[in-house]
This record gives sequence, structure tokens and C-alpha cells, in this order.
Amino acid sequence: DITGGGFPRGNLSEIHALEGAGKTTLGLQALANAQKQGIKCVWVDAEHAFIPEYAEQLGVNLKELLLLKPKFGEQAVQVICDVIDAGEHDLIILDSLPALVPRDEIEGERGAVATQARLIARFIRKTMQSLVEKKVALVVINQMRENIMANPYHQGAKDQFTYPGGRTLKYHAAIRIEMRRGETKKDGDRPVGHVVKLRRIKT
Repeated sequence: DITGGGFPRGNLSEIHALEGAGKTTLGLQALANAQKQGIKCVWVDAEHAFIPEYAEQLGVNLKELLLLKPKFGEQAVQVICDVIDAGEHDLIILDSLPALVPRDEIEGERGAVATQARLIARFIRKTMQSLVEKKVALVVINQMRENIMANPYHQGAKDQFTYPGGRTLKYHAAIRIEMRRGETKKDGDRPVGHVVKLRRIKT
């Protein structure tokens, strides 16, 4: 098990990858396994992309799942903090961190530069103490993005990818799991799946 027995209680963990690598699938599988152990779970669908039928196929018990669909970033932060403080659930999965878009941006208002980055940093700092006190495991799904500032002529000049949450997330996360999509598996000429490689980059 790449997590060493599951995502740790009282801590923040991160799953990150490029688009289409299977981040949500991994999160749902982790949730389904937790439910089988009697762990009460929450799925925060900040992307509004949750598909109940697919979750059930992966073993998720929808009747035992608290599904939250916040409308904007500040609301997502508040509902997550409320769930942690209530202490009635043991595992919270946020899909996804980049979907924590400030209300002003959604409503088309011109806000200050880097408002989303500040919102995410505030969210991480705000939840950490409550996670420890309530012994809740929080898993955030994150999106790797190509760094446009990377120097194509000098590979070490800049990191090839960036991650929403920046240094604040890297500092606070107990576990960071990187997913990379590998070769496509085929049945004859028909694609039936693909290989996913997982790498634990922080303990």
C-alpha cells in the first residue's frame, strides 16, 4: 500500500496528477475502502462532476456518503471546516483544490490578483488545527499544470509543473501522491484502460 495503511488521521494528504490520470477514481476507491471499514466519509464535489453511478461501480455506498456541492470557494472552505468541527466524519475528500474559486471571480467581478491562491492558503492553514484536534483525515485532489516559466533549454532552471496550493500545501501535507498515466491497454484495437503509476513523494 503506497500510503502505508491508509491516509493518516489528523493530517492533510494530497493526490495530484495531470488531467485524465485517474485522480478522482483513486479518491473514490479510497473512500469505498474506508466505508467498508465502517469509516464515515464525506465527498466535497467542488467541481460539480460527481457521477453517482460511477461511484457505485467502484464500491461507494451512496446511502452512507455525505455528498456536499458548494457553489464557490469560500462556501467550500466553510462547509469543510464545519464538518471537521462537528467531529462526526473521519474522512473528507475534496475534489478538487483548483475548483476552490472565489465567489467574486465566479460572479464576474474583477478581484485582486492571486485571490484564489490566498483563499487556498487560508483554507489549508485554517483546517490544520481542527484536523489534529478531531483526528479527521482530509484528502485534497490537485491538478498538476505545466509551468510556462520553465526553461525548455535548461531542464533544471524551473520546475516543469506547478501545483495550486504552492508551498503552503507542500509544507502541511503529510502524504503527497503523484500519479502518472502510462501506456494504454487494448483489446485488439479497442482501448480498454491504461496503466497508472503512483509515486509517494512525501512522508
